[in-house]
Amino acid sequence: MRRFFISMIFIAAGWGAAAQVSVSPSIEKGKVKPMNAVNNGPERTDNKSEQMTDNFDLFSALRVPFTRVHDSSYNADYGAEHTVDISAVFPDFSADPAKPSSYDFAVTDRYLKNIQDAGSEVFFRFGQKIEHFVKKYNVYPPQDFKKWARICEHIILHYNYGWADGFQYGIRYWEIWNEPDLDNRTWAGTREQFFDLYAITAGHLKKKFPELMVGGPASCGNLAWCEAFLSEMSRRKVPIDFFSWHRYTVDPQKIAKKVRDYRQMLDTYGYTETESILNEWNYVSNWSTRYPYSLSTIVNEKGAAFVAAVMSVAQDAPIDMLMYYDARTHTVFNGLFESQSNMPLKPYYSIYAWSRLLYDYGTQVQAQSSDPELYVTAATDGKGAVGLLVSRYVEDNNVVSAKWVEIRVEGAGSGTLRAHIIDGYRTYTEIPLRMEDGVVSVSMDPQSVVFIDIPDVSWTNPVFGGWYADPEGFVDGETLWVYPTSSLPFDEQTSFDAFSTRDMLRWEKHEGILSTADAPWARRALWAPSIVKKDGRYYLFFSANDVHEGEVGGIGVAVSDRPEGPFRDLLGEPLVGRIVNGAQPIDQFVFEDPQSGGWYMYYGGWKHCNLVRLAPDFKSLVPFEDGSVFKEVTPEGYVEGPFMIFKDGKYYFMWSEGKWRKDNYCVAYAISDSPLGPFRREDTILQTDPEVGTGAGHHSVVRDIRTGDYLIVYHRHPLGDSDGNHRVVCIDRLEFTADGKISLVRMRR
Repeated sequence: MRRFFISMIFIAAGWGAAAQVSVSPSIEKGKVKPMNAVNNGPERTDNKSEQMTDNFDLFSALRVPFTRVHDSSYNADYGAEHTVDISAVFPDFSADPAKPSSYDFAVTDRYLKNIQDAGSEVFFRFGQKIEHFVKKYNVYPPQDFKKWARICEHIILHYNYGWADGFQYGIRYWEIWNEPDLDNRTWAGTREQFFDLYAITAGHLKKKFPELMVGGPASCGNLAWCEAFLSEMSRRKVPIDFFSWHRYTVDPQKIAKKVRDYRQMLDTYGYTETESILNEWNYVSNWSTRYPYSLSTIVNEKGAAFVAAVMSVAQDAPIDMLMYYDARTHTVFNGLFESQSNMPLKPYYSIYAWSRLLYDYGTQVQAQSSDPELYVTAATDGKGAVGLLVSRYVEDNNVVSAKWVEIRVEGAGSGTLRAHIIDGYRTYTEIPLRMEDGVVSVSMDPQSVVFIDIPDVSWTNPVFGGWYADPEGFVDGETLWVYPTSSLPFDEQTSFDAFSTRDMLRWEKHEGILSTADAPWARRALWAPSIVKKDGRYYLFFSANDVHEGEVGGIGVAVSDRPEGPFRDLLGEPLVGRIVNGAQPIDQFVFEDPQSGGWYMYYGGWKHCNLVRLAPDFKSLVPFEDGSVFKEVTPEGYVEGPFMIFKDGKYYFMWSEGKWRKDNYCVAYAISDSPLGPFRREDTILQTDPEVGTGAGHHSVVRDIRTGDYLIVYHRHPLGDSDGNHRVVCIDRLEFTADGKISLVRMRR
């Protein structure tokens, strides 16, 4: 009841107090990084009579990019003291490292196979687990550093190159030791001894396996020790492919500061290309009086908010990977799986949400927050959809009030979004959110996380303002151009405008690129421009005058050195100025056949379509092999607006049907093996949607300038508008089925 009351107070307070989050899908910031890697892998049993628990399917669902195998030998279900550590894999140091019989791979083989089978890459730590015992056993310096390096070499040979009945895992990351700068629980030798061990091992392994990533030292965070290490390695010219380190805290910004400190230190000592990897981190207030509280927080909603906050902070910092400590079950640092049942805890879903950003979206886009309690990361899938992760993390437990968060997504429209929320009483629970004109609001408690899927925010329809129709899309380099008809009364259609964009969101208008003043024979009804680029020049084909039998008009050609014009008439008269086969000379589309290299023009209104061949200079028509100049290729249902694409060895011919002022205006298509047809109607691909728009038709097709996907550029009438000239230009995705058919276009608002 208390939580409900708090929410009602915030509703009554109004939107003025809402925290602000802004997302700009057009501003890309690079790849989403593997912030969701972990220490230790799944438990798995194939024999239900085994006294083992199993979380293999749940671990697999996390899509963990990398799994570090450190402290694995504390887990009985992994194999306990027989697992991973050098003392387990090579139990008798006096043995010969070149002999397979010297190694005990059995338990580690099974453990690493489970990790690989779960879809994660192994991050292999050479060395030993931490020893909290009163007596130390395996954390002393090896008796022979060169021999120890050869042992590491043969472990790599076993797991990557099949040695000793081994595998071809392709494990990339090989880490030398763990926390040698802590105390004798992890390294019971001197600092100088470790420097020697690292230098000898790294040098040996990089000589044997230059393709692999060899690094370390998995520092516990002693900056002075690390600086001495890097200084000495730099002096000796020792390779360090990655520098690993640890940080436990309650403040994500302290992790960000450490990231910057280590990056600066690496750069200072010449390791500018060395990756920085934080491969142990979690929520710890302190290691004494607040330690019990820390352990209780690791597993709850505050732990989940902390995990999401740290991943977001690290994404924007100069670091290459995070590795959460720990996914090892039955341990107090595991905030992912409940220790008895292995069922997911709340922080599990923060890691899962990041995997959505990493794998389902992939490219980070700009996301900013006005509130220091909010940590945000957004990513796009490159096809218009955006995923947004928002964490409200507050260390102060006296902050208890819910807060409205207003999220503004540039270029987004309206609709119901799917979101999932983690807080004190919800565990990645799906909730619907309503977005209006790119704005959506959600109430977030302190210590909460929300992940929002925002589909197709690349653009909204219409893509630019004004009354326009018959649009032809044209891609020139990284710019998408649209050349439409001005949708006005015929006598007012005396010029063309063009529009260009580089991101599908911001459009530049280029006015008056061609007018009747530039073509003396044209006086009205400038329609349906079609543009091609040839030999560095741009040719704009257009129709004029709404020509009838005996009248002057038809299809002309203009030329320019720039896509934005100005264009000038090429011929001083129409290229096609008479009615042949009943086809009014309008709605031309110029097509270069990728198989023959020839240029064709499809055109025609009044329910007839003609095909002609163009001379290379576009100044005349070229007869076909049979001597004819005009071929009628009219398919069933054709009215006007022909268009052609070539895909996967097939010719897809499209056209408009119905009446352009009416709801029955639509687009259909045919498939042929030849640009000359025959064209047998397949189906309708674009039509009225009574909830979106009416009279959708007269289209063109382009490839998305960012993704290469097919887009359909067309016009439609706004809902409820009865003026036939009120047409707007829209763009939607054109999708193909597995058998090569075109799917019905889903028009977006």
